[in-house]
Amino acid sequence: MKQRWDDGARQANGIYKTRMHNLCCDNCHSHVACAWNTMSLQAYGIQHWIMVKLCFLMFFKGRFVSVMCAFCNPELVHSF
Repeated sequence: MKQRWDDGARQANGIYKTRMHNLCCDNCHSHVACAWNTMSLQAYGIQHWIMVKLCFLMFFKGRFVSVMCAFCNPELVHSF
């Protein structure tokens, strides 16, 4: 599994290193979805990942340690 994860991330990085990320259409969610598709990752009944599915999954299933962590880099939170 580790090798598949590393290969998927490497392939997605190769694809996305030439793309311009933007807020609406081709963003970090798209990048992760591309990597997960490359890995053939199946979770929550999803086999083909797209930005919208990943966004909704994170919104409804994601958890934050605190409200501050939702908006800050965790490394910055420790400095407060």
